[in-house]
Amino acid sequence: MLGNLYLNGRLTDRSDFESSSKKLAAVLQIQGVVEGDTIAVLMRNDVRYLEVIQACRYLGSYFVPLNWHSVATEIQHIMEDSGAKVLIAHKDLVHQFDEQMLPKY
Repeated sequence: MLGNLYLNGRLTDRSDFESSSKKLAAVLQIQGVVEGDTIAVLMRNDVRYLEVIQACRYLGSYFVPLNWHSVATEIQHIMEDSGAKVLIAHKDLVHQFDEQMLPKY
């Protein structure tokens, strides 16, 4: 039996974590993400970040963690170099991007 998650003072039930991760994997699959695709992740370290990683594991996709302290041009270069099909980010971290910088598929 796997334990619960405790991160940043917040307790998350393991079954809730798995359920959220599977829902995200289903949404990504609907968006066209398949095994072997790359997902760029621009998030702070929290439970949602871990759910994205777990969702990628379920799909067999790769995740590329992006440093949220980086400037937009650095992030754009990493996304292009990795071939990221999707960018998942905390809403308040995407303000530095214009539409041309986001992944196209």
